Amino acid sequence: MKKINHAASKIVALTMTVIFLLSISSGLTAMAGETSVTLGSRQVDSGSVEQGVYTDSENLPAIIPTDAPLGMGYGLNGKFIAPITPPEAGAIPISNRAELEAIKNNLSGSYYLAANIDLSGAEWVPIGNYNNPFNGILDGQGHVISNLTSTGDKYKEYNGLFGYVVSGMIKNIGVEDTYIDVPSYCTGGICGYSNNNSFISNCYNTGTITSSTSFVGGICGWNDTMSSVSNCYNAGTVTSSSDCGGICGRSDIMSSISNCYNTGMVTSIGSGGGICGWNDNGFFVKNCYNTGTVTSFSSGGGICGGCDACLVVNCYNTGTITSYHSTEGIYSMMGGICGLARSCAISNCYNTGTVNISTSRGGICGDINPSSVSNSYCLDLYGNPFGIQLTNVQMQDQASFVGFDFSTVWGISPNFNNGYPYLQNLRPGQSISINYTLNITSGTGGTISGSPSAQYAAGEQITLTATADSGYLFDSWTTTGVTLADINAPSITFTMPANSVTLTANFIPQPPELSGDATLSSLAVSAGTLNPTFDPNTISYAVTVGNNISSIDITATANHAKATVAATGTKALAIGANSFNVKVIAENGATKTYTIIVTRAANNNIVTVNGIAINYTMVNGIVVLQPSQKQMSAILNASGSNIVFDLSGQNAVDLYVGAGWFKNIDKTITIITSGGSASVKTKSLWNNSGKTRLVTVRNNNIDFKNIL
Repeated sequence: MKKINHAASKIVALTMTVIFLLSISSGLTAMAGETSVTLGSRQVDSGSVEQGVYTDSENLPAIIPTDAPLGMGYGLNGKFIAPITPPEAGAIPISNRAELEAIKNNLSGSYYLAANIDLSGAEWVPIGNYNNPFNGILDGQGHVISNLTSTGDKYKEYNGLFGYVVSGMIKNIGVEDTYIDVPSYCTGGICGYSNNNSFISNCYNTGTITSSTSFVGGICGWNDTMSSVSNCYNAGTVTSSSDCGGICGRSDIMSSISNCYNTGMVTSIGSGGGICGWNDNGFFVKNCYNTGTVTSFSSGGGICGGCDACLVVNCYNTGTITSYHSTEGIYSMMGGICGLARSCAISNCYNTGTVNISTSRGGICGDINPSSVSNSYCLDLYGNPFGIQLTNVQMQDQASFVGFDFSTVWGISPNFNNGYPYLQNLRPGQSISINYTLNITSGTGGTISGSPSAQYAAGEQITLTATADSGYLFDSWTTTGVTLADINAPSITFTMPANSVTLTANFIPQPPELSGDATLSSLAVSAGTLNPTFDPNTISYAVTVGNNISSIDITATANHAKATVAATGTKALAIGANSFNVKVIAENGATKTYTIIVTRAANNNIVTVNGIAINYTMVNGIVVLQPSQKQMSAILNASGSNIVFDLSGQNAVDLYVGAGWFKNIDKTITIITSGGSASVKTKSLWNNSGKTRLVTVRNNNIDFKNIL
């Protein structure tokens, strides 16, 4: 078994465990609604960057801050959780297998990968062992080590890319297509055993890790004594006899796992967890989730298989938890978060995964002895009192999660994680997908709001709105890498494709203000007279014409040069009232309608002169007009300088008037026939003879004579 017999480690473990148990027994059972617990003499706050378990008597490592927004898609292949900075000055570049193996010659050196390395061929010998541990730095710089193979019983302990690490740092490395099948305890994709202030950060494993013994994890077999694993994930299969986890097989003595997730299958005869198989002695796990299936016989949980004097905060599980054997024993304890929790504090967690065992199961914990569960939720408690049961609808409602920090830790959206809360630093569905660049630019004359220029995963919804500045109008979008439904719409939504996208919003200067003048400068008819006299601001007119007028011409002129006039021209007249609308359309689209009602006299031989109706008779095709003196006087008084007898449809007219009716009257009498018009002055018709004058019109010629 484990060869570590450092007296200091044992003292630390004993001291920390006693302190943690005292804290649990003195106050954790009253923690409902709280998210912190005092361990030793420092405060542990679930929202702080340096969350952990502290004592004044120990010099603990400075926890690497992980609460800054991380997002996904970092590294050369887009598969890393956290950003990658340049290697430290003086670090030694590693570009091939031989140089990687040569690290064994200087286990305290600082190294970085300058290329991806394929370990196909000979089986891999782990870097560092119990007698000669690695205590240097290896920065992968986002590169991948692939096809690492280790089989057989040559190494019965401490297996992985690194075997045994003490006070070392491994970061920014991905291991892919790894195949480890050994009888070694302490086996992991990155490291078999990590101890004494060691750090594993921003790493991942997609290979198969199998051991017939204990302490087996996708990233680290055993995370021990104030060491940490952060910003890591496992997508491979992990199998062992006990203490088996997607991230770590075992983690204890003031160590931590934060900002990690597992999607791979975890199988263990003993304790097994989506994140960690067994946790002990002041360990804490924060901001982690599991979606993989966990199968265990002893104790199994979505986050931890078993916990003893530990803290679990801001974690969730959606994977299935099931028993290893079909015949379940009384020692099988399965929970959505923890299978077994002894003297632990679990807060701000939730589970939607199914727990498949008939006894000793719970939506949050299978068994607690004793521990505190606060602000933790599940779809099914399975009769277990630990946690709060919610419906599926409630699980998709932020208001249900009392105690959750949705400002900096949690998020919730119908577009992610089936509508359940997700960790902002580990948004599900994008964890190992490559991100693509969205570049947004705005042309002169406006701005763009909505999704910013950034890296996005394929499938994300992008929403943008272009807003024109004063004096400009939005015109269109210019795109590269995506096709929009409508390039002329200022507000757009599209799905990010699996390629980079560039969009530019184009704006154009707003044209000068268009005229709204929809008035006429003139309006006239070919027969009759407008009543009242035309005025641009008057829109209703009446015209009376004789029965002989069967059509009328309407002419109009717009006041503004860019306005248009509709519905003028020749109009047929029916007997009675005829309504005609002349529509003026201004440059800016405004309209104004002028209405003319033309009344055509009935077929009863009447001609209307200046509003005075005069009967006439037809004698041998000649219109015979014999107005009375009273009628003529009214006509003379109502008219201006002209008196018009409009008989346009007739060929010949005889007008009988009194010679004495026109004394001192200087006006013109005009008679219109089909041949044209003829006029005579009233002065020419006047005399004091008292006789009747006959005015005749024939073929556009007018004549008059005394007849009596």
